[in-house]
Amino acid sequence: MAHRHRTHSTSEALRVLHSASHKLAHLGRHPSEHKHHEEGSGQSTPNDLDLPTDQPMNKSPNGSSVFLPPPPRRTLQPNKSIHGESGNKSPNLSDSYPNANKALPPVVSGQDVESSSDTEEEVMSAVPYGTKAGQIISEELPDASRANRRPPDYTPARMIPSKGGHTSAVALHRDMVVVGYHDKLRIHVADRGWDPITQSISLSQERRESRLSAMCFSSGKGKYLWCGTKEGDIFEYDLEAMRITSHRMSAHTGPVLVLQRVGHNMISIDESGKICTWLTRDRTSPSLKDPPVTQRVVMDRYSYAFVLGEEVWVASANETSGSTSRTPRVRIYRPFTIDKPFNANSRPVGIPENVGPSHLGLISSAAIVPLLPDYVFLGHQSGHISIWNRSTYSCLHVQPLNIAGVTSLCGVRGHFLWAGSRQGEIRIYDVREQPWQVIKIWQANKAGAVTQMIVDPSPIDEGKLQVLTTSLDGEIHIWDGLLKTDWMTVELERRLTEYSTFRTLTSFHLTFNIDAATVMDFEGHELPGMGLLEEGETPDVIVVGFQELVDLGDTRIMAKSLILGGGRRSKQADAGERLSHQARAWTQRLSIEVQKKFPYHKLILQDSLVGLYTAIFVKQSESQSIRDPGIATIKTGFGGRMGNKGAIIASMRIDDTPLAWINCHLAAGQRHVRQRNGDLVNIFEATLSQKANNQRLDNEVDAYAGGGDGSMILPDHEIVFLSGDLNYRIDLKREQCFDLIREKDWQGLIAKDQLYRQLKENPGHRLKPFHEASIEFAPTLNMIDRRIHTIPVKNNVCQRIAIV
Repeated sequence: MAHRHRTHSTSEALRVLHSASHKLAHLGRHPSEHKHHEEGSGQSTPNDLDLPTDQPMNKSPNGSSVFLPPPPRRTLQPNKSIHGESGNKSPNLSDSYPNANKALPPVVSGQDVESSSDTEEEVMSAVPYGTKAGQIISEELPDASRANRRPPDYTPARMIPSKGGHTSAVALHRDMVVVGYHDKLRIHVADRGWDPITQSISLSQERRESRLSAMCFSSGKGKYLWCGTKEGDIFEYDLEAMRITSHRMSAHTGPVLVLQRVGHNMISIDESGKICTWLTRDRTSPSLKDPPVTQRVVMDRYSYAFVLGEEVWVASANETSGSTSRTPRVRIYRPFTIDKPFNANSRPVGIPENVGPSHLGLISSAAIVPLLPDYVFLGHQSGHISIWNRSTYSCLHVQPLNIAGVTSLCGVRGHFLWAGSRQGEIRIYDVREQPWQVIKIWQANKAGAVTQMIVDPSPIDEGKLQVLTTSLDGEIHIWDGLLKTDWMTVELERRLTEYSTFRTLTSFHLTFNIDAATVMDFEGHELPGMGLLEEGETPDVIVVGFQELVDLGDTRIMAKSLILGGGRRSKQADAGERLSHQARAWTQRLSIEVQKKFPYHKLILQDSLVGLYTAIFVKQSESQSIRDPGIATIKTGFGGRMGNKGAIIASMRIDDTPLAWINCHLAAGQRHVRQRNGDLVNIFEATLSQKANNQRLDNEVDAYAGGGDGSMILPDHEIVFLSGDLNYRIDLKREQCFDLIREKDWQGLIAKDQLYRQLKENPGHRLKPFHEASIEFAPTLNMIDRRIHTIPVKNNVCQRIAIV
């Protein structure tokens, strides 16, 4: 298999980047987004960027698969809208989420297929999965395979370091950030490198201390700042005159938790549930001198209040007597509406059992996505996001995420939802349809949770859309909500040939399920597959992947002893020694076979995981071009505890192209399609520990795709090969399968191939980006005596090789 990889010319890339940056000045605003964002938060956002889809794999004249140039892994691929085309109308998310009206049906595959013979192996593989309430099926997780991992920084970066403690409150307007610490304000501006422009300003009045708890600008001009305190007071501070212009003492009876501008009005909420609203009346901004309209709502110590559009959503823990559900309850109020009841719903609403798990974490954050104004997204501490209809106030779907607890949310530009996690990570999701696409992943801070997100569209006339985030230690970052760097990267990828040179690299791949065959079984015989290379063919890279290097029956005994506590340690030690002996024996035999045919190749990577084995040989002339080689193993058996199923991932950079090879063995069993899909998700979502926090890349720009460090598979590597025993079967009875084999009706077999059907029917399947050569041979055959004679024993098309 031949593919092209590249080297860069930095000066030419900078010239193209300069050319691309001029186009950013012409980014327009989508007329429909003004209306949507004004309804959500009284602000507007710019139009979605025009981002291209991935380039298809071209074919060379002789029919071999070649990348011309390699696929641009740094591009962001926009999804089609739910209606099949981009438009101004809000999509109907109920059509995208199967749980909106009924429980998610189980995947049905091969309903009239004879049962498989690997019963014990099916039980082993099936343990972590299921369709019970509260159990996350990894197939439902957002697809992070195309995520960009470069932080959306401005140049220079906009960051205010911690001053030794958690910030009480923060507000952002254009190039000014106001930070509250206890009873003092600090004003930071970009012109001074985000240093404070004055000494700290105290808000404490004579004989009364004021401790800040909330802040918000009362107008779009950034002159007046309202400050709420833990004592229940509210001050108005003039940032131009540097003085307090008005105040309302004891506006609340407890700490002010929410202070927010809604259109031209202001709203404040305290922890006891008192709501105060100030209307603009005949002025351009509200005044604290006017008496507010007050209402009270039910809040307890586990309640969170969110202002969404002109509504207040209050989320509380479910404390209904006798209830077995632990999902939070939501009440909705209309403090600004005159012609409708104050209570939008007569009783608290929860999440139906057929929509989400029965045990969900408390709601910690909420957001409205600009181009989806009919829906509310609520973040849960358990790492879920629930989607609610704003008209019916019903929960349509619960989306599990692969992050440790959602601590903050905000809707930014178009269909993008930003989510901060308890571990300081931020992910951007495109939420138009299932499965969600992860657009970007980065570590915002190392001090813990992302505690707050604020969107500031005020400098949109300057081509900026700012997103401010805070952390537990008080560190503040301002990110580029337009993702301009990604846009320029896309432009660079479109003009890759202007600053890069390419050369062809050939690779030879072998994958076998050897059914615990030993080296002695092939004594005096050439290893299977080595004869496939024609005379004179010398590949640059040789990749060998085995599955079932040992009898997996032994590992099942080990697993049972691990769970049940039985068995002797000596037996486990003996089994481990057998694994090591088999791997060493095959490494030695493969080295001899390769050296015999290709004396100038050497082994550079090798590893094993129970029954999996991978070895990679590279031509010695390529040694100078190879950087950062590494290999890692991922267990998926028994919920990630056992290595009877899993993958070995080898990776390296050749010139400026990062490549990865995956050798995997997925869940067995005729009907276990969903488990196999879940194994693939777990493999592609895993972090390759040997390259996490890669310190060797500090001085290398774009060493990996999308600003990654090589610790993730698809986002970080431009060319990825996947091979192994995928265990997808043919959904036909055995006799029907044999008839089609005798007739050599390969297309008839492929039409019933589980993997083919998944790629066609399942929009979230993780192998959709991959390309597989056409299959024009009979299904996998098992060997007798592991040598010459073969008979078909299963209706399998298990061994596969694909490339992305």
